Amino acid sequence: MSLPVKQHIIPKVLLKNFCCKPPLTYCIVNENGYLKNVSINSYPISKNIYTFEHLEGEAAFTLEKDYSKIESDFNKYYSIYKRCCVEHHLNSKGEVKFPPDMVEYFVGFIWMIFFRTKSYSNFSSNLLRTMEKDIKKIIDRSSLVKTKESIIKEAHLNGVLELTMYHSHKLIHLFPCVHIVKFKEKIVISDNPVILLNKNKEHVKTLKGNFFNNCDYILLPIDEHSIFILSKEKINKNFISPKQFNYYQLNNSDNYIFSSDKNGLTELNNVIKSKKEIQK
Repeated sequence: MSLPVKQHIIPKVLLKNFCCKPPLTYCIVNENGYLKNVSINSYPISKNIYTFEHLEGEAAFTLEKDYSKIESDFNKYYSIYKRCCVEHHLNSKGEVKFPPDMVEYFVGFIWMIFFRTKSYSNFSSNLLRTMEKDIKKIIDRSSLVKTKESIIKEAHLNGVLELTMYHSHKLIHLFPCVHIVKFKEKIVISDNPVILLNKNKEHVKTLKGNFFNNCDYILLPIDEHSIFILSKEKINKNFISPKQFNYYQLNNSDNYIFSSDKNGLTELNNVIKSKKEIQK
């Protein structure tokens, strides 16, 4: 059995909701500022980002397997979400009511994606680098050949494993209001799709200290017309526009932005090119 060395940064089960003809979609490559047609089977992936490289065999892929378990339930709960929306449309009575297990699943799904992004990885690794004395003790005590970077990666992945499995209940208490905002227009998704906003709806991109205390809203696109939002208090129906959300995705992205809407991506690509021209 082949081991999962090549690992997706963002789950394919989510990316397929942004495809024109699965597995194909359009993609902006931020670094070069060009638009191309790609397969989500090979974008965005990286080698061994969730692998415990000090372990051997299947044990090295514990985190990857835990992620796969969470991802395997996505279609089930996404179908429940779609059914609730259809029933609400037919009945047209008040807010859409979602079952608690569906809400809990999507909260855990947000956690999982947030902790596997480059933003959190950099925050966690930089924090661990400040613990020089502890790292030196581990190297001195270890019978294996360990470097500072390998210890930082191991500690980061162990932390992610614990946080992903444990903290979804904490997130529900911190952000008790759950909303799904739907648009007629299409929205995009980036390779760093979880958006944090403060109470003034300003983008919280740089993670510092207990960053969730400085954040009032957490947003994740779940398909090309829907955003799942966690908030500390209720929001109004005009909380965010599709254009606003797309710009948040653009500013939050590390390397890639995806959509089935080629024209919408072309507009964002022009923004990227304009920024590059200004920076020259």
